[in-house]
Amino acid sequence: MKATSLIILILLSFMSCDKKTQDTDSSTFYEVPPNKTILPNDIKINNITTDTISIDTNIETSFVGQFSIFNNKIYFFDEVFGYTYRFTKKGALIDRNMGKGRGPNEIPRFDYAIASENGHYFLNAGNSTVSIYDNSFKKEKDFTINNPTERPVKEVMENPMSSMFDAYEFDYGIPNAFQLWDKEHFAISITASHPKFNGYFNSDLYYNHSRILAIVNINSGNIIDLIGRRSPFYLSHQNLPNFDHFNYQINQNEVYISFWADGIIYVLDKKSGLAVNKFGVEGRDMQTDYMTTLTYEAAERNWRKDMENYGYYNYLKYLPNKQLLFRGYSKGNDALMDGLQIYKDYKLIGDIDVFKGLEIIGEIDDYIYAVNSKSQSNNLEVYKLKLDYEN
Repeated sequence: MKATSLIILILLSFMSCDKKTQDTDSSTFYEVPPNKTILPNDIKINNITTDTISIDTNIETSFVGQFSIFNNKIYFFDEVFGYTYRFTKKGALIDRNMGKGRGPNEIPRFDYAIASENGHYFLNAGNSTVSIYDNSFKKEKDFTINNPTERPVKEVMENPMSSMFDAYEFDYGIPNAFQLWDKEHFAISITASHPKFNGYFNSDLYYNHSRILAIVNINSGNIIDLIGRRSPFYLSHQNLPNFDHFNYQINQNEVYISFWADGIIYVLDKKSGLAVNKFGVEGRDMQTDYMTTLTYEAAERNWRKDMENYGYYNYLKYLPNKQLLFRGYSKGNDALMDGLQIYKDYKLIGDIDVFKGLEIIGEIDDYIYAVNSKSQSNNLEVYKLKLDYEN
């Protein structure tokens, strides 16, 4: 009888802990242990030396797509023609693979692409289909991401639950929303525009309890977990849907989260999904007196103006070999330059001006590679950077 009672107590304890995790609000979720505090700056980098790499122009390309660095090669994923080009670190063409279509190794469409040692992953934002190719670009399979815990529509509309995906949608409007989590899973940014669960209606519920990442099993295609919370910043700065987005980067054990309007970078533990640290400082000369809106329609009308007038953190990139985390930011207010922060061991070691649109994409040898995400040029250009450390 005593053994039975002990088992029941243990089960109740686990259930209580799980419920506490499910109900945790944003401020409590991002509390970290007392020994985890924001560290002082340790500025060591005061400049970046930039060289331009001219990519081989003898190719068929739309110039619309994504660059990536993998296995010491430069990748360009052409979103219009469906090609995956690979180049040497000096920009010489290695090969062209795939192509738009429905042939054996072609692809109808993709909006996000990942190159990894386990293969290549492509996400079609139009129908949430994932296409997987091996490292020789032979298609292995297609599947549509599935929510295995669907409820009746009426129940979902009347009772949105922050712990269930049926109250959310994928946040496909932002860069790098689709990333590899580990060998068996990937992650996708999520948001919510549910009539009773969004940044306007009952916004405290949304900003306190809404999750931010869906974890998907590669083998089954099922969403298996929802993790994270929105930043506590949004509890005191509500009705900012144009800046209610975030960037994230995944390393072996941690996930770095940077919200567009919040100067703090949050660290989640991959295994538990819980916040374990936070660090970071605000960018320089950022215009952050954001204008609030009362409806999504008004926010959509103001989108372009907001992106030009206000500062926000627009990308995050972790380089594992150098153990450096880069965070780019737009200053707003017609600034001529963007800002780039560089962190190491949770400390800011550099915050410098860079040309508008500069975005770090990876590393090869001792160099850091970047692109201009705002380029309108009919040329494919990649930049090779060298960090200038203080003596």
